[in-house]
Amino acid sequence: MIVNINKLFNIHSNEWPRVGASWILGLLVRVSYVIAWTVVMVIFISRLGVNSLVVLFLLNAVSIMFGSLIYSALIKKFSGKSITLFTALCGSLSFAGSYFLADNKNLEWLFLTVMIVSISVFLSQLGILINIFIEELFTPLESQRTFPVIESYEVVGGVVGGFIITELSSKANLSFFIALIAVLLIALLVLFKYFYLYAKEIPFLNFHHEKLKKSSKIFQIKDSLTVVNKHPFTKLLAVAVIFQFVLFTFVEFQFAKGVELDLEQQGSHQEDLTFKPEHLAVSLMHADTLNVQENVGQELESNLHERATAETATSTPTEQDVAHVFGLIMMIASISTFLLEMFFSSKVLKKLGVIKSMMVHPIVLMINGMILGLRFGFVSASNLKIWFEGTNSIYLNAYNASYYNLHEEDRATVKEFFDGIMKPFGIIMATLTIWAVYKFFPSGIAVLYINMALILSAFILFLLLIKVKEKYTDLSLHHLKLSDNDLATKLNAVEILSQHGHRNIVADLAQELFKDNLHERLKVKLLAAMGYIGYPVCLQYILKFLDDNSYQVRLASIYALKNFIKRTKKIFSKPFTIHQITTRLKIMFKIESDSVIKMLITKALFQLKEPKVTELILEALNEAHDLDITASTINICKIFKDEVLAHHLEIFLKHKDIRIRTNAITALWNLPEYRENLAVELINMFNAKDRNTLISAFFIAGETKAQETKDFLKNYLKSNDLELRVNSALALAKMEDPDCLKEIVKLLTHEKPEIAKQMKQALLAVKPKFKWLIEKNLSSELYRKINKILENYKNKNISNIPCNVLLRLKVYYEIADHFEEALRIERFLNSKQNPLAIT
Repeated sequence: MIVNINKLFNIHSNEWPRVGASWILGLLVRVSYVIAWTVVMVIFISRLGVNSLVVLFLLNAVSIMFGSLIYSALIKKFSGKSITLFTALCGSLSFAGSYFLADNKNLEWLFLTVMIVSISVFLSQLGILINIFIEELFTPLESQRTFPVIESYEVVGGVVGGFIITELSSKANLSFFIALIAVLLIALLVLFKYFYLYAKEIPFLNFHHEKLKKSSKIFQIKDSLTVVNKHPFTKLLAVAVIFQFVLFTFVEFQFAKGVELDLEQQGSHQEDLTFKPEHLAVSLMHADTLNVQENVGQELESNLHERATAETATSTPTEQDVAHVFGLIMMIASISTFLLEMFFSSKVLKKLGVIKSMMVHPIVLMINGMILGLRFGFVSASNLKIWFEGTNSIYLNAYNASYYNLHEEDRATVKEFFDGIMKPFGIIMATLTIWAVYKFFPSGIAVLYINMALILSAFILFLLLIKVKEKYTDLSLHHLKLSDNDLATKLNAVEILSQHGHRNIVADLAQELFKDNLHERLKVKLLAAMGYIGYPVCLQYILKFLDDNSYQVRLASIYALKNFIKRTKKIFSKPFTIHQITTRLKIMFKIESDSVIKMLITKALFQLKEPKVTELILEALNEAHDLDITASTINICKIFKDEVLAHHLEIFLKHKDIRIRTNAITALWNLPEYRENLAVELINMFNAKDRNTLISAFFIAGETKAQETKDFLKNYLKSNDLELRVNSALALAKMEDPDCLKEIVKLLTHEKPEIAKQMKQALLAVKPKFKWLIEKNLSSELYRKINKILENYKNKNISNIPCNVLLRLKVYYEIADHFEEALRIERFLNSKQNPLAIT
């Protein structure tokens, strides 16, 4: 059961405590923020009117800027733990103070000011600090798997916060919710202190970023502007961030207007004095319940005028009414967001690419803005709010992914600048627009003009993103082509260029692919990108490298070809293209000696429905004079269960070469008429004293999954002979026997790199399900080994860590396929004056 849960979420057992701690802390912050923002919105609307929201938005933006500047100074002087505890305590005390001020009419503005500061300074900064703490709990290897689960607290927090407000708004006044936030922050403070003690037992693997992390957290506007101005991509993205929060402000205001209008209309009819949430559900499902207004501006102005001149309390919406509606819509919006993220978000991102996925958001807002303009009311305003929250999740996922196009040392600086300056600047722009419109136009007309401004802003954002998409590609190509960039940067650039949504960049990739002295790893990555992109011209470049001298490049080429065939459906309607591919594959089949690659070539030919594969195999069996080619050809015959083919293989059972005999036994094992005799032969091989014969017996047992040999194989897991240990462990892995896991992990982390490499390559033959189990155990072992190494160095600068320790860490990162971390260590070692004297 536990294994299935771990597999479902792709999280290891030793990571769950940290995932749980991170999720709980994040949830507490999110629920607190949802309740706090809803409460302050409700207070402004019910006590001061919707038009007063311009003051709220303006104060919120200024407070965010103020908080960013204050905390940038605090971070220089105090530890992250101290600042986080201080912020949680101040936030709790601030909300507690707001609770006692809430019912004092004479101090209403002081109460509102304290509330805004509590939200925009303490809660906002607490969210940032908790995110930093969460990042430090996990290694880069772990974060890739755990963060999608942890970040679900955003949606769950929205649902929980909305539910609390919806259910309790009729039973408690707003001061209760303020007190609840104070309690939640106290709980967060206590839990953070406990979780921090737990976290201190975990040596951070990103120790070698210590200097980088320290500087990147210091927010300096001048330095940030320098980084942002380095690339057209970041300059355009900065403007896009402004318009994103212009839209956020317009949506919040229009939604509030819709709620106000609906509650006033209910207050004017005795039979509808109480808001019924079921009306919302019905209205959202049946658009035909809406009546088109002949003169929207005139009717809106009339409705809004009624509110201003009302003399009775019955027509004025209470705080409980407004809170109930806001909580209900927040809950619906969060559930909708959850469904979008679960079923569509990742698919949209994969299908459209990063920047095109961001474009979905303004397009949807333009459509909903037009609907709102035609039929302004509670339902259309709620619809706008719900769609904003839903598509905003897609936008933010893609937006956050776009940061990987920047150098690592620039990412934190740019993000902090955008969140601390561009975000509030966008809010201020929208707020001033709302104020100006209501200053110079009647209320009914002003609502329509704000709606037009919303549509125009969405359109501008859409146009900006078109330019951002172009510069996004340009920046990736720049990182790939710049000779000064290290391998990690180039690999990251190829990864980004492999995504959908770019213009045709095949010629640029090909230019890099054919460069002299190109690093093998980069060549492999470029070939994989060619297969993924799938443009027809990619085919020529993939076929070119099928006969490369490097095994890894040849393997990457055949995988790229199979991926190309899979993605390019129209290829089967192009007979000459098929002929070109099959001709090339047939040539490679005849000269390729590696069994794995030869098997992949055969499968590719079958994938292309090549009718002469059998002739090719028989020809290779009858005419090949190279023992390696003969052995590899016999090995692929195991995928056939054909008695006729068996007659061609029988002669190889008596061959003098042990590899050929071994492969012949494996190929004939599944045929009933041969099984009994071959089983006897296998037992004889196990009893042989010759070491090579014994290794061959291990290979046959693994390939044929001969269960009766398990006990014999397990005895060799403790052999002093390293090669016997390797082959017995591999045979048991092919049988999916968990008893071999411990030994396989030891071999994969062996001090001799060639042993680890041999084992890693051999595991390609293991089934994916068991391979996942191996990777899980390997990850846990690497985690243990790295932690053990770093226990004495976690509080030291990288320059104080011995070079031999860094080299060992580099090897472990390479084993885990986390080459970026390994390359960072390599870059540091190369920067030392005498990097060769570090053995």
